[in-house]
Amino acid sequence: MLSNEATLAAGLSVALALFLWQQRKLRLLIEEQAAKQLQQQPPAPADEPHLPAWVTENSEFKKLLPHPLPPPPLASAASFKNPFGGTKDESSFSAAFTSKLHELFPGAMNHEEAAVAIKHVLRKRGFTAKDSIALVAQCRDEITKPFTTAIDTTWLGSFNIGALAGSVICGTTGFNAALHHAPQDAQQRERYVIFCGPHIAIDENGIVGNVRRRGRAGVSTACGALLAFAGELAAGHIDVNDKPLDVEYSYLKKRLLPNLQFGHRAPTLAELTRTCHDATVRDVQDILKGVGKEKSVHAIASGVLIHGPDDSHFFWPGGLQVNTEATASEDLLDELKGLRRSDYHAEMLWYLTAKSQSANLLCAECAQCSGPLEAEKS
Repeated sequence: MLSNEATLAAGLSVALALFLWQQRKLRLLIEEQAAKQLQQQPPAPADEPHLPAWVTENSEFKKLLPHPLPPPPLASAASFKNPFGGTKDESSFSAAFTSKLHELFPGAMNHEEAAVAIKHVLRKRGFTAKDSIALVAQCRDEITKPFTTAIDTTWLGSFNIGALAGSVICGTTGFNAALHHAPQDAQQRERYVIFCGPHIAIDENGIVGNVRRRGRAGVSTACGALLAFAGELAAGHIDVNDKPLDVEYSYLKKRLLPNLQFGHRAPTLAELTRTCHDATVRDVQDILKGVGKEKSVHAIASGVLIHGPDDSHFFWPGGLQVNTEATASEDLLDELKGLRRSDYHAEMLWYLTAKSQSANLLCAECAQCSGPLEAEKS
């Protein structure tokens, strides 16, 4: 005769099996209905996300759902014929924004195109996603996520080395940890791609530092840490005391102070952002001198991430260089800036494939996800 514990365990097992069966049945029903929906109707406009009527109006589905369904993924404007159809460039926005973007950051690119174009240049130097590791130093701000996600998609993941304003206070210990995660080729050679730099915002009126955030009324700012430091500089009162509960901001100010000129006006937010970029690049270079291995190749892709109107993001490339064990640093910035879209068309298609599989996006042309990524992963 079964004990009470055994009876309870058996009952829980049956209940769990029933729950999993219901979830599988629901998933299959949703997939079947979604396939029919895609065949019968065009994809919903990007600004009108909604659940199809066969879900919202069906009480049986509601009974099976433990939580409300999220909106279904919408078809991307990009396609195989035009892989750049889903990107936002500066021509989509106000003249005030475009003018300020070109004034402060000439040559800035859509953030996804920038990630892909950098990959195109580095691929010709032997850097591929299967045998390289990406290290990313971006600010902790959530609005940097689209760019870091584009990097993750392009390089099959990344190691976070960033802090406030994209500074690299992780130091040699953090870098050593990342480098010991790098893939190795047949000769045990390792390749690292370091993305680093601060971020800034420009709103539709061309005001530097202003940005609108999801779900918040009014205007927010970016980068908050650099803007706070710019305020201290403008006021003439700079707190350089160590603060155990505010380590990153304290370090950031101490790191940037030696790079500033005093006796003149306080730097603007854009100027302070450029100063932060240059200091971060030097820190990365100095750290790599202490942790680099003999059989290693590394690339440093630096720049400034700019947040524009309507959740748009741009990347201004400030530097792209490659170092190998056999040669000195090779400056690739001019090559990157000289690219045309036709040069990295194939890489953009690869990126769309990876993006579609990771986010369940659909091709606007065929309403289907593209094929596997075995060529890059193998």
